Amino acid sequence: MSARTLYHQLQGILADASQPASHPLGYLTGLDRDKWAELREEIAVHNQDQLTAIDSALFVLCLDDSEPTAVDSLSHTMLHNYGTNRSA
Repeated sequence: MSARTLYHQLQGILADASQPASHPLGYLTGLDRDKWAELREEIAVHNQDQLTAIDSALFVLCLDDSEPTAVDSLSHTMLHNYGTNRSA
């Protein structure tokens, strides 16, 4: 992917005015491992291609609109934020 294509893709993401998901995928990370695995299997039934793309990604880019300055706020943002904008 060229730098120009990547730039246009990111511009499209930033311009997207879609509402957050009603059941964000990021919330699953707060569950115990057995429940998380069970729900992930259910999600995979209809979203295997998306999960494969996520699982094979070299990195994830989060475009949060915050600038935490305290160490605890920075850690919270970097680890999971509020789980509402981490979706597949």
